[in-house]
Amino acid sequence: MSIARFRKPALRDEERYFPHEPGVPILNVDHLQVKYGEIMAIDQIFFQLNQADRLAVVGPNGAGKSTLFKAIAGLLKPTAGSIRIAGHEPGGHLCISYISQRSLVDWTFPVRVFDVVMMGRTGRLGLMHWPGKRDREIVHHALSVVHLVSLADRQISQLSGGQQQRMFIAQALAQHAELMLMDEPFSGLDKPSQEELFKILDDLRPQKVTVMVALHDLKMASERFDKALLLNHRQLAFGLPADVFREDILEDAYSGKLQIRPTTGGTTAFDDTCCEEEGHPHA
Repeated sequence: MSIARFRKPALRDEERYFPHEPGVPILNVDHLQVKYGEIMAIDQIFFQLNQADRLAVVGPNGAGKSTLFKAIAGLLKPTAGSIRIAGHEPGGHLCISYISQRSLVDWTFPVRVFDVVMMGRTGRLGLMHWPGKRDREIVHHALSVVHLVSLADRQISQLSGGQQQRMFIAQALAQHAELMLMDEPFSGLDKPSQEELFKILDDLRPQKVTVMVALHDLKMASERFDKALLLNHRQLAFGLPADVFREDILEDAYSGKLQIRPTTGGTTAFDDTCCEEEGHPHA
């Protein structure tokens, strides 16, 4: 007996997630607070983003950048405050894509690039539906946008760091993501790989894709992003990079422990200590 006979009719994409409210920001974070038990991870975070904005989220190690991203993606429940994606809470939205740090991915898992990108279609298909011709076409197009068509059948363990990031962007494109959260995507990449990522992000602007990127490179944040958010467990500044990266604000963010070191093609900010203590979650 064929399983196909028991499949429910496929829902249209617009029936699977909350419709966007007209005239509201794509992202509205209002006095957000998240705790891990009694530990305050982030507090008093408030900002808005519109479609096609590109935001750099910066701060010391353990400042709460990853926690913020997970809360926006709906993976963590706020202790206080609220998050609205086009007028609705994060849960139920398929337009959000969260790309975690590459160090958290098991790159030995035996899966092809094509399969990873196809995972971006899962939310729109439902668990009991197989990908069809349209889904394969969408995946192929996403791979072409990030220039990975020739590597579609390659095992993910064989990709370079830059190719790995492009694969996850393709997954987000296959998902039709409108809000892309990228946690340290430029970490460990050489200059050409970084530039290739920026070229792809530039190409996403006409499609009104909003991008949030966590990073440490202040020069990159100043030169390549529309807006910046500086935090150290609490919001210290949000706005144009020139207004955010003032010496007095950076001093407050890094508690006098900021080191500026030249790197290939830029400048990176480092703090002298790591806030993570044994038994404490890293934010």
